Amino acid sequence: MAPVRRFSRRRPARLPQLTAAGYLPPGHWPCAWDELIRRFGQGDQRQRLVPGLQAVLRELRRAGCLVAWIDGSFVTAVPNPVDVDVCYDHRGVALSVLDPILLPTPSARAAQRAHYGCEVFVAQMIEAETGRTFLEFFQQRKDGRGRKGLIELDPREAP
Repeated sequence: MAPVRRFSRRRPARLPQLTAAGYLPPGHWPCAWDELIRRFGQGDQRQRLVPGLQAVLRELRRAGCLVAWIDGSFVTAVPNPVDVDVCYDHRGVALSVLDPILLPTPSARAAQRAHYGCEVFVAQMIEAETGRTFLEFFQQRKDGRGRKGLIELDPREAP
């Protein structure tokens, strides 16, 4: 698995505005849970996704995870995101402690979506089609028109 750089825990004064295309600007944007919810947790559909995201972060925290990145339409201007993508640094994570649904297997994704409303990926694992780590993969726009940003969160700070 490819290494993942540790990023600064320093938080910006506030999250940047979304780009005209509706994405976070490229980069890793450290964020507290309250700010994430204030910024991206509003609206009926988004509020339905928040408890599942919170449960995933609790599981990751319980397993020893120190950093997770939040991605997908949840952290964009899309009004009704279908799910939340979560990517985490596996270093120090005790996989034996995680809910088995969250183990890094492609067959688990449908169960993750059904149970948590999230899809969970290990940052250092390689995405098969592109050959990039999932952390790199999630920073590329699906339309191929450049890069986008991710929310960086410490699971220990989530309620």
